[in-house]
This record gives sequence, C-alpha cells and structure tokens, in this order.
Amino acid sequence: MGVSEMGHCIVTSQQFVLSEQQVTSCSTDGGSPGSSDWSFTGSCSNKCTKKKLSIGTSVSISGDDTLATALNTQPVSVSVEAGNSVWQNYQGDVVTQCPGAQSDHAVIAVGYDGQSYKVRNSCV
Repeated sequence: MGVSEMGHCIVTSQQFVLSEQQVTSCSTDGGSPGSSDWSFTGSCSNKCTKKKLSIGTSVSISGDDTLATALNTQPVSVSVEAGNSVWQNYQGDVVTQCPGAQSDHAVIAVGYDGQSYKVRNSCV
C-alpha cells in the first residue's frame, strides 16, 4: 500500500491515502480476494467506491546498484527475512547481520546513504 501511495504522490503531486480494509473488501482485480486469514475485519460492505490511482509503471529490480539507483527517484517494495531474532528484537539503529536468505516479509526501501538502506516497516 505504501509504495502505491508514494508512487501516486510522485506522479500526480497529490496525496492518496489507501485503506487496507477497502482494498481487501472491495478489490475485484487484485487485493486479497478469497483470503480467509487477513488481519482486518473482513466485513462485507456494499459501499465500495472506485478511485483511480496513478502510479506510472512497475519494474523488476535486481541487485544493490539497481536498487540504489531506483531509490534516487522513488520508494521500492522489497522483501526481507524477518523471521529471526535480528528483526524480531529490533530496537533501532542499523541492522548489520543477515542471518538467512529466506525472504518472508515486505517492507518499503525509502533511501540509501551509500552504506545502508533505510526501510519503512508496516509491522508494529
């Protein structure tokens, strides 16, 4: 959701706040149709209104150099391995350990300072 919101703002210069629940409940082409385990209410509402979201195009990025270059113009959705104590016990500062290679959690890369990436996490 965050990358879509940010992409729309970059393309249109207008803020667009998306609701995870609306996407889950109202989307007919994407979203989470048929998912029985989403963490939202899942209640059915016939009050779905269509909104147009302009985000430009999407591209596949592979490698640190390409990711760093992309971050010069836009946020990027990335996957990390968060099912370990490094991510589970994160208190702040820079994560310097990469204990595994099993990507299991989506975050948004929002910056790069030449040594480390800055990410926005959706979990609390």
